[in-house]
Amino acid sequence: MKTHTLANQLGFNVDIEFTGSEISIKELVDMYKPDHEHISICIDGKRGSFKTTHLIAMHEECGKLGLKSEFIKTKADFEKLKGRRDLDVVFIDDIAKYFYKRDGATKINKAFAKILQMVRTVVPVIIATTPDLSLLDKDGRAFFIEAYVLRKGTISVMGINIGVEAPSVEFYSQFKDDEHDTRFKEFDELVELIFNS
Repeated sequence: MKTHTLANQLGFNVDIEFTGSEISIKELVDMYKPDHEHISICIDGKRGSFKTTHLIAMHEECGKLGLKSEFIKTKADFEKLKGRRDLDVVFIDDIAKYFYKRDGATKINKAFAKILQMVRTVVPVIIATTPDLSLLDKDGRAFFIEAYVLRKGTISVMGINIGVEAPSVEFYSQFKDDEHDTRFKEFDELVELIFNS
C-alpha cells in the first residue's frame, strides 16, 4: 500500500539538519529575543514559490517549540496584536495587500511605518511574504531584510538558511481553507469597489 504525506507532495521529503549555516526558527528567535533586538524579514518570490507554505510551516513549528506566534492573513487579524507583549514571532502573509506603495500617505501605512520603528522591544521576529518587495511602501520596505525560498524546506536570508519542516496535513489544510475563504471575500470587495467607481 502506497502512502502519501504532505511533506512528500510538497517536496519537503528531505532530512533537515541544522548545521553549518542552517538554523531553526527557534534559533533565529534566540538570536534576537534576549537583548530585546529585532529582525524583520520579507520572503519574496513569484506566486506558487511556496512562500505561504513556509510561513504556515514555521507558524506550526513555533507552536510545537513553545514559541508564541500570530499569523496575519487578513486586515482584521492585526487586532490579535493589540496588547500582546509575549510574542516571539509575527507572520504576515501577503504584506503588500495591507501596506501597498501606492497608498504611501494613508494613515495605515504611516502607522505601520511607526510600528516597525517601535516593534523591536515588543516582537523579536517578524516574517512576511510578498510577490515582490518593491510592492511595499518605501518607508516600510526599508525595515525588511529580503529573503527567498532557496529550495523547499529552506529560507535564505543574508547568507543564513532557515530550515523549515513541512506542516502537518491538518494544520496546512485548515490554513489553506481559511486563506481561500479570505481571498474570495477580499476579491469580491475589490470587484465591488471597481464596479461602484
